Order: sequence, then C-alpha cells, then structure tokens
Amino acid sequence: MPIRLNRIEGKIRRIKGLIEKDNYCDQVLNQISAAEAGLNDVSNVLLRGRIEDFVVDRDQ
Repeated sequence: MPIRLNRIEGKIRRIKGLIEKDNYCDQVLNQISAAEAGLNDVSNVLLRGRIEDFVVDRDQ
C-alpha cells in the first residue's frame, strides 16, 4: 500500500508542477486522471480487505 500511495503522491506533485508552469490543460487532466485511478485502486484494495475480513469473521 505505501508504494501505491507514494506513486499517487508523485502524481499530485506533478499536477502541482504542471499547473505552476502553466502547462496545457490536457497534460494536467491526464495526470489528474492517473491520480484518480490510483486512488480508486487504493480504495478497492481497502474495501476488498474489509469484505474479506467480514466474510472470515462471519464464517467463524
């Protein structure tokens, strides 16, 4: 999980840099999309883990 979060953090820093350098909107939007996808992945991993914990607890 920390590796995923570090990647997302890097994307956020890139977004900030692109905005500060007044880059083209499409470059900024591409990085935002990549960061969103990364956050969705983290969310799915967390949710999957909670569901698995629930199922195991329920079976016991």
